[in-house]
Amino acid sequence: MSFSNYSAKITTLFLVIGLLPLLGVSYFLYSEEIGILQNSLEFTLTTHSENTSSLISKWITERGNTIIGIASNKIHVSKTNVLLNSDSSDEVYRANFELQTQSSIYLNNNPWLIEYVVSDSNGKILFFTGSTTPKENLSTQDHFISALQGKLGISDISKSPDVIKNEYGFYDLFVPTMWISYPIMGEVGIHGVLSARVNVFSIPHWDGMISDYHSLDVYLVNSNGYFISKPKFFDFDDGTIKRPELNGFITDPESNKFTQIFNLIIMTNKLNYLMIMLTMLEKV
Repeated sequence: MSFSNYSAKITTLFLVIGLLPLLGVSYFLYSEEIGILQNSLEFTLTTHSENTSSLISKWITERGNTIIGIASNKIHVSKTNVLLNSDSSDEVYRANFELQTQSSIYLNNNPWLIEYVVSDSNGKILFFTGSTTPKENLSTQDHFISALQGKLGISDISKSPDVIKNEYGFYDLFVPTMWISYPIMGEVGIHGVLSARVNVFSIPHWDGMISDYHSLDVYLVNSNGYFISKPKFFDFDDGTIKRPELNGFITDPESNKFTQIFNLIIMTNKLNYLMIMLTMLEKV
């Protein structure tokens, strides 16, 4: 009986000694496989993010060039000078008429262009293409100040206090919007500033959601951490789901607590007013 117990103990000991290296090797191989999968997934998501970010950056640059062309148009330059300096109501009327005629051409040829306004250097609006003047005080915003310095100014994407069309084509408040401003140069100095409202729903990535298994969705987020794009998984009920303009949160792997996404991501100068994030379909 004692021999049997001894034999069982010896057998168990040998099994344990034999299994430990096997378990160690298995764990090592498993960890290596997980690491490879994580690196591969991270590379794929980063590549998608960089490509989409570059596409949007190029799109915004092209829009900026168009605004430069509009602001540099001889009609805008000469008629802005009239609006600034003329005391004749007839001259002011004709200047407004010519600007309206010119603006209809630009608005028809550029569907992404919602409206634009011409202001003097103090922010007083001299001409506007919309039904009403914007509620925003453009003169205090960075894009307007950049234009007064002779540069192209591009705003962050933020919620509009004006009623404009949302992503469904309906007029609504607090719709994401963006402004691009450029100086209207006179013979001597800056006569005024042309500020154009851009339809952010025309940004290319809205139609380019990633459909492979690597990612669940693509989000466009402004520099304050507000979602600009609408997540793909809300598409089944567009009529009732509101736009998720909330701070983005994820779980910090070290503390296992929720933290703001922008605490974990270093923004680059490449696109300092927008950021693309991709979320993993599942944790590896």
